Amino acid sequence: ENGYRSGTENIVGIAGFGAAADEAKRNIAASVSKTASLRDACERAIIEAGAEPNLPEGARASHVLSIRLPDIKSETMLHYLSSEGIFVSSGSACSSNSQHLSSALIAYGRSEAEADSSIRISLSPRNTKEELDAFCAALAAGLSRLSRIRR
Repeated sequence: ENGYRSGTENIVGIAGFGAAADEAKRNIAASVSKTASLRDACERAIIEAGAEPNLPEGARASHVLSIRLPDIKSETMLHYLSSEGIFVSSGSACSSNSQHLSSALIAYGRSEAEADSSIRISLSPRNTKEELDAFCAALAAGLSRLSRIRR
């Protein structure tokens, strides 16, 4: 409490958090299955569009897709996707809020250039196939447009 006198505990918030945790525990298998299915479908579309997954099959979470863009800096793609109303992250979660390249991607054998051209897509069981289709279409358009600019 940083040296301040404590106040009244947020009993309603504590009870609400407990109920949410119970519900999440009951639905974990369905949540993992749904996000993995969305991730796999998105990955197939991304590969078709010209990007590549960063991590091998056994080394990734069901709700995260990390991809390498072909010679396009992640920051450039982030701005393009943002202009389309789609928000993703660059690098890896452990490098967010940092100006450094992702040490996780480097540890997985990615070069500095590959790490600097990586984006991360985080999924939720609440995401829909239509949302992923919109993302994949925007990514494909961005890859096409930005690769023409790069040349």
